[in-house]
Amino acid sequence: MPADVGLNINTLSVAGMMSLADGISEELGKRLWSGGRAQYRSMTELVDQLSGAGVTLDPAALQDLKVSSRYFIARADVELSGRVFQFYSLLQRNGAGGRVLQRMQSGYE
Repeated sequence: MPADVGLNINTLSVAGMMSLADGISEELGKRLWSGGRAQYRSMTELVDQLSGAGVTLDPAALQDLKVSSRYFIARADVELSGRVFQFYSLLQRNGAGGRVLQRMQSGYE
């Protein structure tokens, strides 16, 4: 992915939320994460939630955070004859639809 893509806060894990600033506890990280269904429409919404919890986000960090993304990773776990395979595709969404940028596969016994 291009370096200037930014980090989509709506797709961050609890650990990802906790890494945004000092003072974000696991409990607060879980609230921000919203059970994996965070739907922030603007960075202001996140900053307001953090401020309400007494946490200040470094303004420089805001430059790398976004509320949407054009890039996604799709993952499929497939079990065949007792063997698990994982398939990954890096997808890019654009105005005309989307395209696959990369595919990967791994197999485990």
